[in-house]
Amino acid sequence: MDTVVFKIGSQRTHTLTISFGNAGQDNWDGLFNGRKIYVDRTHFNDPKYPTAYMKPSIASQMSIEQYWTGVIAHELGHTLGLDHTAYQSDLMFAPTSDGNVITKYLWKRPIQRSSTGLDGTETAQISQRDLNRAKLAKQLDYW
Repeated sequence: MDTVVFKIGSQRTHTLTISFGNAGQDNWDGLFNGRKIYVDRTHFNDPKYPTAYMKPSIASQMSIEQYWTGVIAHELGHTLGLDHTAYQSDLMFAPTSDGNVITKYLWKRPIQRSSTGLDGTETAQISQRDLNRAKLAKQLDYW
């Protein structure tokens, strides 16, 4: 059975808003604040971001469109109750647990690096671990 999680609608009937925001010094590309998803306008409007600021060997494996798809998918994961993980290939990866409002465990570096050097947001790929966590969040009625 399919479950409807998000509903496209009018300003009154939609279930989630995605807007541009201003990360400023907070250094985020995407943010879910519990009600809305924000995408940093400055980075999004920079035609070279993020690939121009990465090692060329890493940047050549991804596209800017792929990256922003991954950022939004990552933030959608938060709306489903998923926290960050320390596994680099996960869509929900974060380099450290520092700065996380809620975290289940602490880490300073990835527990497991990806084979490509890209993280799950950069590849816009959902790992099996992400999928299993989403299924568990559904069983726990997080969404």
